[in-house]
Formats: sequence, structure tokens, C-alpha cells
Amino acid sequence: MKNWQRILESIPDGTAEQDFEDRFVIPFLEEVGFDGDRRTRDRSRQFTGYYNNKSYRVKPDFVCWSGVPEAENSHPYLVVENKAVNSEYWRDAVDKIKKSLQVVATPSMSGQTVSKSAQFGIATNGIYLQLFQRHGKISVPRTPRFELRKTPINQIIEEIRKNLDSPRRALTVMCWNNKGGVGKTTITTHLSSALSVRKNIQVLVLNFDLQADLNSLFNISRMSDYHSKAKLYLYDALCDVGTGNYEHIDDYPKMVVSKTYKQASINVIPGELSMFEVEAGEWNNRVDSLRMLLEKAGFYQDYDYIFIDASPSWRGMGELAAVASDIILPIIDNSDFSIEAVKRLKSIYLSFRNKGKWNIRRSPKPPTIEGYILNSRSRGSETEEAFFANTERKLERENLDEPVLARIKNLAKLQEIQTSIVKTYYNAKSSWDKLSELEKLEESKSNSIPRLFIKIANDIF
Repeated sequence: MKNWQRILESIPDGTAEQDFEDRFVIPFLEEVGFDGDRRTRDRSRQFTGYYNNKSYRVKPDFVCWSGVPEAENSHPYLVVENKAVNSEYWRDAVDKIKKSLQVVATPSMSGQTVSKSAQFGIATNGIYLQLFQRHGKISVPRTPRFELRKTPINQIIEEIRKNLDSPRRALTVMCWNNKGGVGKTTITTHLSSALSVRKNIQVLVLNFDLQADLNSLFNISRMSDYHSKAKLYLYDALCDVGTGNYEHIDDYPKMVVSKTYKQASINVIPGELSMFEVEAGEWNNRVDSLRMLLEKAGFYQDYDYIFIDASPSWRGMGELAAVASDIILPIIDNSDFSIEAVKRLKSIYLSFRNKGKWNIRRSPKPPTIEGYILNSRSRGSETEEAFFANTERKLERENLDEPVLARIKNLAKLQEIQTSIVKTYYNAKSSWDKLSELEKLEESKSNSIPRLFIKIANDIF
């Protein structure tokens, strides 16, 4: 049994990286299980691959396999990045671990087998320690940012072991803006549809917005017919979880309806009028209810992606959706109010987090804010390019955690919401991609998922 208190006393602030590695990181990895036949570790491996489509070479401080490496170039299960004991090095450790998780080896000219990037990463600077998990092109925190001197080390080890042994399958995305009418529901539907047509990908969409536009998009109109099969509504299940009795736990999966949107098959949990009670009620002590519902129902393990079409209101439904999510993806149109709403998101989010609503009991970690999707319509004499540039300058000053993920131009909501389409231009990572006039015409007549959103989904996820 290791004496963690004595070990921590031996690594005061200012301890060099190598000393911290020898005194804490190696014993810590041994306790996690990476020291033996079942799990192995190595401090000398270097990997060359691609990060954001650019050649990138990474050499983590430690690489760990769940078994014996299959080949010399095989990518590990876990990578570790540790820094000297200094609070200023934390962000550098996190940035390095996220890049390490995204580096993917590619075939050589000789036909070398493609290797996948690591699934987990640990970042630590001797003051904090946190586990990250990769989901496609996004890496998210899977544990809180533990303070090593304030959290029992055995508790940290237990939490990390649990995640490594039973990786969460789903990436949960909250699409949100404090302003309504920005195209949030339409974009949520198209993104989830674009992902659902991928091979062996399962997608769940939750209508967590009082306007219930998502119901219309998926042609769910008669809630009485739905209830006769589902046995309970989403609000009923939230109350069931909130009281902690789980009386109807066997009925949770029955809330899911399989629907077809264009050529995509998607699973949906519709919204209904009783959800107004979430807005009106006091949920401070039950803010983890949606997260617990998704966990108890097995949805985090049954699906690859869960999209939450969240209400514009932060209080109540917004809070529950945020605690249940891995990432927040703000949707912005070109109105000043919409832009200000996202600029305010950071202060709302931090205030909510600092109230202590994220802790090991209620939620393993707060979600990250993943850039934004900019959905613009014509803006008088201002060119779209000028508008994009002006908006980006405003938002860059807010220091959102990630760069711009995608930009959409001219989201056209037609008279029938079910036939909403996206037309004209798409821009992601500074590269314009224009559809021809013929393609626009074909897209407007087609019952297929707009190619625009397939490109966006591929770029983000």
C-alpha cells in the first residue's frame, strides 16, 4: 500500500518534471494497473501521424497498452503527459494530451497498416490531474480536474480505472443559444442525420426545448399515441430519477421512437407539454437528473452520439442539459443579440460551475464549449465574408476553448419545416466550398441529407 501523503510531500511546487515523473507518475500508473501482463507501459515511444490534416510527431511522456503492443508502430490505449510541478504548465499539458489523442498513423508507401490513435489520455502538472477520452475528432474530459493535494489519490485511481475498464460509448452534444430562432433545431436535426448514415453509428436525439419543433421535424404529432406505447413521458422519467426511486426504470428505453428523416434512421425522445414543469420547478438539488436518466437507461452505452436540442433558457432545462453533456455547441445567427448571448455563455457557464453544481456525485465534469456554428442570412449591404470576419473577431476575444468549427450561410427555412434545407456556401477551417447553382437546385428538390451537413459533421466529429 503506497503512502500517497508522503509521496505528495516529496513533490512540492517547483519539482522538476523528471523527479515528479519518478516519484508520482510511475507509482500512480502502477496502481491504475499499467505494470504487468494485462497492461504495459513505455516511456520511449514516438508516433508520427496527422493532426488537423497536417503531419505531426508526438512523443508522450508515457504510452500504455491494454495488453502487449501488436506491432512496433501500434497506437496505445492511454497516453500520459506530465509537466513539472507548476500551475502555469497545466494548459500546456492539456493541449499536448489533446493533440496526442488526435494523432492518427496513416499507411506508408509500403502498405503499412493504419493504426488508430489512443482512446484515453491523462494530463497532470503535479497540482492537477485529469483523464480525457477521444470521441472521433473531439477529446473531452472524462473526470473532474482533480486537485492532487485535496482529493484522496485512491479515489482518483478508482475513478480512472472505472473509465478505462468501461469506456463511455456516446459523445453527448448540447446545441444551444440563449436566443431562439437561430436555426438550432434544424441544424441539430441535420447534424444528427448526417452522422446516423455512417456505417454502424447509432444516434439519439432528445427534444429538450419547450417549443418542440423537433417533434414536427420528425413528424411526431399525436403525443397520446406516443404515450400509449412509451408508457411515460420524458418529464415523468426525470421526476422518477430526481426522487431517486427509479420506479419506472424498465420503461425508460420505451421513450425512444425510431423515426426516418430523409434517408436517415434516427432514434428520438420527443418533448411534450409537461416539460414546462422543468422550467417552472426548482431543480437545484436535482440538476443531474437528465444525466442520471441517460446513465440508468443505458443510453450512454447504447449510442455513439446523443444530441440534446436544448431550450434557450439556461435555468432549469439548460442546466440539466449541460450537466448531461460532454460539449456545448453554440449556434449563432447574424443578430447582435445572438452574438451577445454566446459571449455571455462563458460567464453563465462559469458562474454555474463555480456554484458547485459540478462535483463527483452530480456530474463527473463540466462540458467544454466547442467553438460555435455560425448560421447567417443576408445582412443588407454587408458581404457574407465581411460579416464572418467581423463576427469571428468579436468571438475570438471571448477565448472560447476551441477554434471555429463550422460556418453556414443562408439557412433557408421553407414554409414546411420538414423540408428545411441548407443552401449555398459552407466554410470550415478557412476553406470556402461553394455549391454550384445546379447543385443548389438539386439539393432543394432532394429528399437526401444536405451534403453541406455531411461535410460539417465530418469536419467536427
